[in-house]
Amino acid sequence: MKIMFCALCVLVAACAPAAPATLQGTDLQKTPAPDFQLSDAHDQSFALSAQKGRVVVLTFLYTNCPDECPLIAEHLRDVHDKLAADASGVRFVAVSLDPEHDTSAAILQFLKAHKVEDVLTYLKGTREQLAPVWKAYFLSVLPGTNPNTLTHQSRIVVIDRNGMQRSNFGADFDADALVNDVRIVLADKP
Repeated sequence: MKIMFCALCVLVAACAPAAPATLQGTDLQKTPAPDFQLSDAHDQSFALSAQKGRVVVLTFLYTNCPDECPLIAEHLRDVHDKLAADASGVRFVAVSLDPEHDTSAAILQFLKAHKVEDVLTYLKGTREQLAPVWKAYFLSVLPGTNPNTLTHQSRIVVIDRNGMQRSNFGADFDADALVNDVRIVLADKP
């Protein structure tokens, strides 16, 4: 009798639906992602709204950054690699925080130095074009204590195929946690 009860418990546990995966970043409750249009390092136009149908991992960087920005770029490369075949449904995007220094040449050099040329679309613009994007994503950008440095918040936002913000991470994000959230969002029906 005990053996049958144990066998029944194992069978019930095996047939029970798996617990739904949960977001590991801050849950943004499917709030609409503010749209913007900027250009990449090759002066090709990029609109966030044109990415519908793909998951977008959005961050904000600057090429002269001495600390967090290079680490974020390299962690995003790790996330891309860990996603493997799933990465084809994801667009990794960085918006410049430094319009005066993030020239096309500086961006291309940054992408190459951090081995994200084929991973990260790095967008640039004038201060007038970028400032509303920063504001829409709750970022402040201030001059740093050293020349050519900035003080800024770091955000990594996962945006679903319908243009809704799903989760948020800070600069110290764990690549596996971001992979988890991207996979959850990829599994959602558009």
